[in-house]
Amino acid sequence: MEIGVDIEKQKTLDLNLAQHIFAPEEYEDLIALSDKNQLNYFYKLWTLKEAYIKYCGVGLSLPLQSFFFKIHGGGIHLNATNQLDSLHFLTTSIEQQYSIACCSNEHIEANAIERISLHTIASFFQHFDE
Repeated sequence: MEIGVDIEKQKTLDLNLAQHIFAPEEYEDLIALSDKNQLNYFYKLWTLKEAYIKYCGVGLSLPLQSFFFKIHGGGIHLNATNQLDSLHFLTTSIEQQYSIACCSNEHIEANAIERISLHTIASFFQHFDE
């Protein structure tokens, strides 16, 4: 399984920034929303774009406006010219202030995201030092 993941802490919304980093289709969808829903949608798009770029392994050499996402109901659709794989996406939030997106070449279960402590992570890697 190959995967790309992004996590962002939600801050204030900057529509000027959104206009420069999102494809026109994404920006139009964003500004069509009520002010109340724009912040959450902005971070859904932002984390999806970052997760996709990480999945591709190309970093920001892939222009952010060269592909776009459409989010309808519970579905997420990617429009990209060089998409080689059939991809699956998942977005969620933690504590209403962190947005998370995953991109994978395999189906991602909604309960696959597990919150773990820093101690658990450190213990896992400490195991390799032995």
